[in-house]
Amino acid sequence: MGRTWFGLGMGADMRAISRISAAILLAGAASLAFDPPAFAEVVTLTAALSPGGGGEPQGKGRFTYDTDTMLLKYVVVYDRLSGPATGAEIREDASDGGRVVVAFPVAESPIGGTATLSDDTARELLAGKLVVDVRTGAHDTGEIAGAIHR
Repeated sequence: MGRTWFGLGMGADMRAISRISAAILLAGAASLAFDPPAFAEVVTLTAALSPGGGGEPQGKGRFTYDTDTMLLKYVVVYDRLSGPATGAEIREDASDGGRVVVAFPVAESPIGGTATLSDDTARELLAGKLVVDVRTGAHDTGEIAGAIHR
């Protein structure tokens, strides 16, 4: 009898198994080279909210964004406004009247919730191009605002 492997003959059957195993390994390596696996990440971001003309921060925001589910979780707290908040949102840069990307359903502090972002909005968020602002009757374009950043 010829060579054995754990008591089994190493004839044509073992050579076939070796070829199949090599083909599977090569196929797996090739798929990784052309389509690397994406790894989800949970990114933490913050914002310090101040009056439009600058000054001491009167609020803060904490945000977590899951790159896999595209889910943004947020908590925004503030105080010392000129009156009751009439609205709050996340928007593109407020200096040029950017579009609202997440409108908070309630503007009363603390504001908390979740939103699923589009690909474009997620890119803007992670690039630091979004702000959170809080409006009052006296400041309908935003009494306090702050850039969202890592």
